[in-house]
Amino acid sequence: MMNLVATVIPIEKASSKILVSMFMIYTAFICVSQSWANDRQETAKQERVLLKADRIFDGRTLHEDHALLIDNGKVIEIGPAPQIRKRGGKELDLGDATILPGFIDLHAHLALQNVSHHAVLRHGVTTVRDVGGPLLAPAGGDGNLRVLTTGPIITAPGGYPIPVFGQHGHGGGDHGHSDVALAVESPDQAREAVRHLIQGGAVNIKIALEPGGEPGAPWTTGHAPSVMPPWPLLPLEVIQAIVDETHKLGKK
Repeated sequence: MMNLVATVIPIEKASSKILVSMFMIYTAFICVSQSWANDRQETAKQERVLLKADRIFDGRTLHEDHALLIDNGKVIEIGPAPQIRKRGGKELDLGDATILPGFIDLHAHLALQNVSHHAVLRHGVTTVRDVGGPLLAPAGGDGNLRVLTTGPIITAPGGYPIPVFGQHGHGGGDHGHSDVALAVESPDQAREAVRHLIQGGAVNIKIALEPGGEPGAPWTTGHAPSVMPPWPLLPLEVIQAIVDETHKLGKK
């Protein structure tokens, strides 16, 4: 069984239309509107569908005059269109388009910037890791945006991102943190913070080692800091405790 590889590699020979979003694929394959997609989702999973396009990028190679076969919601084969047609299934010809795997964005701020999941999907991104935001368990997929989180950024008291984005977020927090920052002062506090985040669903741990002031940083583009840099940094022993506890729990 073949699955699309979720690694995107630039292809020079592709035309300007190579970036066809996954939303277009969903439009052709599952729905012509969001409400219709919801009603048809389970039925579409059980159908065998052949998708044909002028180009198919499988994550490694750009194929022309190829098709892919979807059975029970999974891509089971990619090959020359005449060969795939022999397998049967309802054929949908997308014409002058490119089918490609969904993009994965490993550094996003959906909650902080109030970005719509639907808008992200429309641009071909199917998985997002939200770093420095509300702590949420992994969710989505199955036609919806898959969202992974790191939770708040572990930082020194008064350290970045507190001077830029504030200490309070929409979530508050029983552990004295906001949606974007969790301040720790000692190795023990650091280890407890890591355990709290991972137990809450964090897929990674993010720390801040940002004294502030370099060109292009957020505070130079509309986010005026409450305290001018340099800002406090986590001491080495606290960083070591964060790394050790994170690795102990099987995360990075």
